[in-house]
Amino acid sequence: NINIISLTHKATNCVDINEYILGNVTIDEPVVFVCGAFSHGQIPDEYTDELISISQFPLSGSVVCGKVCCAFEKLYGIL
Repeated sequence: NINIISLTHKATNCVDINEYILGNVTIDEPVVFVCGAFSHGQIPDEYTDELISISQFPLSGSVVCGKVCCAFEKLYGIL
């Protein structure tokens, strides 16, 4: 069973992505982050387990992916 987390600026739960990944993701368990990086539409809620926001403002898809990757680098201890 994989934990699927949707990232959208419309979520009511705004988190620090670094703290979120360090506190909720383990190295030995798979996880999927779905980035809502498209101009129209949205990700249906039934496809994801959790809906979070990493900023109070809309971010581009590349910025969101970069922030998630940097948080995983911290989790894995990559300098």
